[in-house]
Parts: sequence; C-alpha cells; structure tokens
Amino acid sequence: GFNMPFLPLADTRTIKVALPPLDVQRRIATLHQLSTRESEILATLGQRRAALLDALALRAAQGAIRT
Repeated sequence: GFNMPFLPLADTRTIKVALPPLDVQRRIATLHQLSTRESEILATLGQRRAALLDALALRAAQGAIRT
C-alpha cells in the first residue's frame, strides 16, 4: 500500500486559490457547454449516418439500388 497524507479540514480554510475573473469563468463555462453540445451533435450524426448506410446496404442487397 501507500501512505496518503491527511490534511485537516481546518487547514483547508486557510488555503487561497487564485481564480480567473468572473467574465473569464463565464467564457470557460460557455465553452464547456458548447463543447458538450458539439459532442452530442457529432454522436447523433454518427448514429444517423450509420442508420442511413445500413438502410442503403439493405436496399442494395435487395436489388433496389444498382451498384
């Protein structure tokens, strides 16, 4: 195993963490939301593309499309 040091809760109250200005935080949050939405859209696009290719392959296999 390994030894993990313990930091008492009272000591954490004195730790100062530098934060960017609020407008920068808001831009970061917006960028994260847009990135998440982009991932969702790309996943949906991939699913729809796969469904379209499956449908086309099925039609081709049934002779409905000349390849």
